[in-house]
Amino acid sequence: MAEGGHEKFRLISEKIISPLYRQRRFSELRDRIIEILDSESDPDLRKSLIDELTVTFNRPGWRVESQKWVHYRVDEYPEDPHSWAYLAHWYLYSDPEKDGIENGQEIGLKNYEIALRKARESNEWVRSTLFDICRALTHIGDYQGVEKRMREILKDLEVKREIDIPFLECDWLEHIPEGKIDLELAEEFLTLNDKDKERIKKHGHKDSPPTLDDLK
Repeated sequence: MAEGGHEKFRLISEKIISPLYRQRRFSELRDRIIEILDSESDPDLRKSLIDELTVTFNRPGWRVESQKWVHYRVDEYPEDPHSWAYLAHWYLYSDPEKDGIENGQEIGLKNYEIALRKARESNEWVRSTLFDICRALTHIGDYQGVEKRMREILKDLEVKREIDIPFLECDWLEHIPEGKIDLELAEEFLTLNDKDKERIKKHGHKDSPPTLDDLK
């Protein structure tokens, strides 16, 4: 997010979003954010506000509201891979009974593929999207799919990226039963993750996303 948009969102969060959220005044919170959206054109600020609506209302009794805003983001910013990743996450982790969505996993995985395509087309957030896909595939128990995507991540680590998540993630490995994926692959990721933590301790998160050479 541009510095101006970041600062604006921080102030809005401090003065409006956080107080209303703590007081559970969700209807008022929604109306205030919509009011701000009606007068704001900064795309980074708008995305953050829409994301806030999506996440805040992803709760019992408000899921339809959350669903509305996750679709709204895709409609307004269809080239942003995060738009499709939010949409994918919403459906993949939906409750078939409570939300009345029988094919949520199928819809979610389809939209993650769109998110990855958009990321590759823009050359932005490729690894971030792949990390999310690994979590999604772990969630549904497609461990062969997880292996495939992990190997894609290793291949992508050979590429120097500027706009992406600035560290290596592999938290999904904590949720995979023993013996379900290649042990050497898992150990390689864990080793690289440890080396990345050492890199971050020395240089912080301001560095560009790491490459394999950075993690040797």
